[in-house]
Amino acid sequence: MGLKTEFIDIEISEEEKDLYSRQFDLGGWSQKIIKNSRVLIVGVGGVGCEVAKNLARIGVGYLDLVDLDIIERSNLSRQVLYKPGDEGRPKVKVATERLKEINPFITVKGYYTSLEHLDPAIYKAADVIIAAIDTRRSRLNLNSHCIRFKKPFVEGGVGGYHGYVCSVFPFENACSIEIPRERIVRRRIPRKRIHCVFKAYSEFEKNKELTPDPENSEHINFILNYANNLVSTYDFFPLFTDKEVKKIISRSPQLITVITMISAMISHETIKILHWLNGNKSLGKPITSQHLFNAITMQLFPIEIKRNPNCSVCGDKVNRVNVKLKKNAHCEEIIQSLINMGFERDNHMKYPILTIMDFDGMKKINLDNTPIDNKLRNLELITAVGFKGGEIFINLELE
Repeated sequence: MGLKTEFIDIEISEEEKDLYSRQFDLGGWSQKIIKNSRVLIVGVGGVGCEVAKNLARIGVGYLDLVDLDIIERSNLSRQVLYKPGDEGRPKVKVATERLKEINPFITVKGYYTSLEHLDPAIYKAADVIIAAIDTRRSRLNLNSHCIRFKKPFVEGGVGGYHGYVCSVFPFENACSIEIPRERIVRRRIPRKRIHCVFKAYSEFEKNKELTPDPENSEHINFILNYANNLVSTYDFFPLFTDKEVKKIISRSPQLITVITMISAMISHETIKILHWLNGNKSLGKPITSQHLFNAITMQLFPIEIKRNPNCSVCGDKVNRVNVKLKKNAHCEEIIQSLINMGFERDNHMKYPILTIMDFDGMKKINLDNTPIDNKLRNLELITAVGFKGGEIFINLELE
């Protein structure tokens, strides 16, 4: 939990002092730290809306929001920034408008795009990154950026009457890829018929390393067969149909009361981290374990998850390098830069391959083209294969 390196000193106006007067009375509180902080919130659904609202009212000076979803009527009962008449509009655009109304003294930027297409500079500019997303692929993508830029990463989610909160400090505790989520809302032994589908859903994510697509028949069949085996084992007949499974996995059960509680914990944890990064420890030490919340018993269960030194993303043996490249140079020069750094080519491959993460999966880089032709951006995260010692993660610095 190192100290923040870039602190832009923006003074607090008299109007703001009046607005935040109750916060100024808190022991150890620094509104100046809050005012000069920047937070990236990924996902503005139930949890993301609530967290964004909290941080805006507290006065976090700069909020970046990213989301690629559209408002539906069912969102209105759980997502506080949206109201009747907003249906069909991008969530992030409406959320940006509402947050500016809530607090005109802060800067709010909304990005209606995928994580893959978000400018990498936005990840780097954030002091804290918040994950309020529910797909495995998005979490892993976001995790990779937090690791490479060494950004504190607060994550949380809700399922039924349960939820969780955890904070990731790169190279200090377990990264997001190591945090198991199936136990948050899944029981080892199903207690209800619908739990069979929940367990099948978790098993799919665990085995396939992706989030099941309700429109993919292979995904549905996997979950259907696994769930029905559990139905037969624990006598929860009748068996599920594919239509039932599709409907269940399309909409996870959520309750605004649980969403609000988890969001409050995420928000407060973020504020603690912002103070901590600036050397102010008055609000307490940020959590480094996963906290599971049970709304039935109103209990919170901390579970320590230690960093895995062999993790494929943040492990001790993961290869990470910075490579500088002129915008008009051929991307072939990236390969040569790696060789000059001492990486040896793997003779089992004809030639090394460079890829980036695109919305539809991994996209191969044309080595004969320039970064501009390949639509590469400054700080692009590139993966190189074809060298001894495994994958190499490259931070591209365009000159």
